[in-house]
Amino acid sequence: HVQGKQRGEGALAMRPTFAEAQPLRDNVSQLPVIYAIDLGGSNFRVVRAQLKEDGADDLQRVKFALPEEAKLGSGHELFLAIARSLKSAIVSFGDEADSVDSKICVAMAFSFPMKHNSISSAVLTRWTKGFAARGVEGQDVASLLQHAIDEVGIQAKVVALINDTVAAFLAARRSDHRCCLGCVFGTGTNGAYLEKSKDMVIDINWGDFGSDLESVSLLPCTEVDLELDGESPNPGEMRFSKLVGGRFIGEITGRIVQKLIPELSQVNVRDKFTAALMAEIESMGSDKQKVSALLLSELGIQLNEARAETVTQVCTMVATRAAKLGAAAIAAVLQHVWQEGNPTSMVSVGVEGSVVKEYNAFRTTLEETLKALLGKEQSKAVRLVDVEDGPPTGAAFAAAQALDS
Repeated sequence: HVQGKQRGEGALAMRPTFAEAQPLRDNVSQLPVIYAIDLGGSNFRVVRAQLKEDGADDLQRVKFALPEEAKLGSGHELFLAIARSLKSAIVSFGDEADSVDSKICVAMAFSFPMKHNSISSAVLTRWTKGFAARGVEGQDVASLLQHAIDEVGIQAKVVALINDTVAAFLAARRSDHRCCLGCVFGTGTNGAYLEKSKDMVIDINWGDFGSDLESVSLLPCTEVDLELDGESPNPGEMRFSKLVGGRFIGEITGRIVQKLIPELSQVNVRDKFTAALMAEIESMGSDKQKVSALLLSELGIQLNEARAETVTQVCTMVATRAAKLGAAAIAAVLQHVWQEGNPTSMVSVGVEGSVVKEYNAFRTTLEETLKALLGKEQSKAVRLVDVEDGPPTGAAFAAAQALDS
């Protein structure tokens, strides 16, 4: 399905973002400095971005920790914490004086489901990733941030608000005009692409595929997947993401090995068994002594080599399924894109996220499956490109587009 439908009516949200992917019309060197906020977890970044003509953008970064009470308390306190950090970054980079004569431009990569009204206005549909700040769902995120900025006394204006996936696409598109799709395989998963008929970037929200009766029947869910979903904060939602995202594949693996290996029955797999641990286990190949030593170090449990082999096999099966599903999502979007043009024209796909960049076995299976799904000729026309600094670069580019128009 590529058509966007209302929740409860179909499989994919396909939300318009009002972000464009055209080259900047004005002289890039004349654009002001843009401050990009990258929020998607317990740590967030404020990035001072100066876009350059040659694409070698000057990015200066400051990382901030977000207190747990800010994630779970009131929305007012959450955005005040972000605004105070923004002010600290502006002062540290020496741009505070420049804000007296003209307001500093702010862009935000906000890695949560949103419904856009414009490039600078979007409503949070629901929290994910452990956030639950009160009074934010159903509200305009840009407006909440702007009020907090005003409250802390910064002369700054929010000019663009997008999510991390749209940002990854825009960042990839900025460096390669052939990029037609950006996707994230990190904590969760999502994709965004350029819908040429609308001349607009569309947020697919494919992580939520499986949230209706028709699409969930297409997913290869097991008993363990159903258990994980049922015990999650959002049962029945984000089903595709729960099969593919790094936050979930580790826990799925842990739950399975607990059923197979009695010694692991008391291990807290939600915290201990991660996608990063899976990647390290698979990287050790057939060396089960190393796997046993790693599991002893990470989980505090001594397993013999036969048990270590079982753990490795489960890691491989769960990661393989995740990668194949990810490749299917990419292939489906590419087929839609090619309906509007030459099916053998060269295109690139921007990929972002810790799983696709750091889990080598996942990346290999993703690429091999994509080739198999597309076929020999079409697969030659596709190149996967790692996106560097996708959220801040893409957010800054969206802001520059807004200023340029």
